[in-house]
Amino acid sequence: MSTIDVTDKVNFGDVDGECIPITKCVCGESFVPWDFIISIYKDDTHTCPKCNRKLYFSMKIQVFEINDQ
Repeated sequence: MSTIDVTDKVNFGDVDGECIPITKCVCGESFVPWDFIISIYKDDTHTCPKCNRKLYFSMKIQVFEINDQ
């Protein structure tokens, strides 16, 4: 099993804890927000009802300090 970063091929809404709504899948199919959701769990992926791709997401947070010197 391998994973492919398809972030630039989908559209999604705001994160709600462990879920995000997919509004456009990799296949191009559009969804009303919250009709197709995916979660953070790689072992429990959600499948696109149109193309059957299995999707999950991860988040990355970065913290920066401003150094004025």
